[in-house]
Amino acid sequence: MNGCNLPFNRRRQPRFIVLKGAMAIVENKYGNIVEINMKWLSFHYRVKEGKPLLSDFSRSKKFTIDITSSFHDFCLTDIPIKITSEREVTPISDFHPPLRKIRCGVEFKKLTVYDLFQLNKFITLSC
Repeated sequence: MNGCNLPFNRRRQPRFIVLKGAMAIVENKYGNIVEINMKWLSFHYRVKEGKPLLSDFSRSKKFTIDITSSFHDFCLTDIPIKITSEREVTPISDFHPPLRKIRCGVEFKKLTVYDLFQLNKFITLSC
């Protein structure tokens, strides 16, 4: 990690902006990864009007995330997470019914040594 994409360097754990082509998948929601570090990730996904958001599920539900990048032939699966935030970013009104763009923040939980190694590799390749 060379620190080239450090927009938030005041934080204890710097966040890296992820280049295009990296995707996150949680349950049946998927979208582009926006930022990442070794403890946290945010991604955008889209939902139709009226569909539930990830945070609408029970807060006690255990989630996992898959991280993939088509550019680097990379896939890291079944990483345990906690959903920490969700908010609507921008409505996408060109579609009918309208889609909502949601920014979802997740915290990684119980990472194995292999997961940490792969996550570091992903950050190095994708940021």
